[in-house]
Amino acid sequence: MTSFARIRTLVTYAGLAIWLAAWLGRRAGLGQAAYAVASTLGGVLLLMAAGAVAGGGLYGRARRAVLQRRYCAPGTPSERHAPGPGSALAFRVMTVTGSVGCAAVLVRGRDGPADLDVVYSASGRSGRPGLAITRDTRFEIGSVTKVFTGLVLADMVVRGQTELDATLGALLGLPARAGGKITLRSLATHTSGLPRLAPSLRMKARVLTAHADPYRDIDLAHVIAALTRNPPAEPGAFRYSNLGYQLLGAALAAAAGISWPDLLWQRICRPLGMTATGIEPDRNTARGHDRIGLPVPYWDSAQLPAAGALLSSAADLEKFLRAQLDPASTEFGAAIRLSRVRHTGDLAVRPAGLGWMLDTAGGTNLAWHNGRTGGFGAILAVTNGPGRPAGAAILGNSAAVSALGTVAREILARLPDD
Repeated sequence: MTSFARIRTLVTYAGLAIWLAAWLGRRAGLGQAAYAVASTLGGVLLLMAAGAVAGGGLYGRARRAVLQRRYCAPGTPSERHAPGPGSALAFRVMTVTGSVGCAAVLVRGRDGPADLDVVYSASGRSGRPGLAITRDTRFEIGSVTKVFTGLVLADMVVRGQTELDATLGALLGLPARAGGKITLRSLATHTSGLPRLAPSLRMKARVLTAHADPYRDIDLAHVIAALTRNPPAEPGAFRYSNLGYQLLGAALAAAAGISWPDLLWQRICRPLGMTATGIEPDRNTARGHDRIGLPVPYWDSAQLPAAGALLSSAADLEKFLRAQLDPASTEFGAAIRLSRVRHTGDLAVRPAGLGWMLDTAGGTNLAWHNGRTGGFGAILAVTNGPGRPAGAAILGNSAAVSALGTVAREILARLPDD
């Protein structure tokens, strides 16, 4: 299935190309009739693209208005929610972002880290006939995957199976010119000097044409060749890099001698009982939607999955949040603690852990990461301020989820004391 956004983008570029060719051809002696046909065709395509943008925007606004009437009207059935402070979380997400559907979980401490209260919230449509959105519905979580990759790194460091300052040259055989001196620590904290995406015409073309699946079939050999042609910048500055986490996952897999999905399963998912977390969609996976609410294909990042390939459910993320709030209850508690401390040292950059973005405000420490694919959005956040520790995970099956971070912070900041 080709996404609406990609069709619209291709039509736009086609119209521009034809119109430009007509204009240049006119100057080069193109006949009046041919010029008129070409310029008219280019103009029609541009008008079609503009109409698609306008129509899509109106459709999105209308759908959001319907959501607001449906989910915010008096008398909305309360049995869709579990009671408690997070009960309206999914409604809040859907009305603010316009997402098609949402599942969320809030975990908070009571008398101590081992005494946890859990609240689920779910509403909206999955986009698949017969599939209701529940705590077990799976969503693509995009860059929230990086939190899991960072924890695998921390676990391997604690076990003595690698070091934070191990290099890509040592683990993957990258030549110095292609980033062989880059360390795992700099990859995990986005200070490696690597760009956001693999520096290649293939990737740029996919981004420019709103490709429905920009990471499909991008493998390690492709990335190494691209970096050899386009050496990365000097490390030190904060530069958010999906490419960096793709290489981090490949390096960890090489160090462990198994694939990244198997490594994740052995080190995190199996010990925590996270059976719904993996890289392959199934019949319990919601359908993704673009910003205006039209269905789009799932992303396939299986070649280099460590930056954003995971799918998960609210129920699985509850287990992960429990481990974050009570590290002592897990077999990798030391790794959890290592992943959530600042690893950017004295660099004047955004504070970052291993996979986590770190913020401090009013005596509260917040570790978080959001994620987005072509049809989904997610955020995972954990706070351990002077009050009770708490964590939240929000999953939506729409790319229109730019406000997820704001909603998650609101929920965590307004937890009652009782």
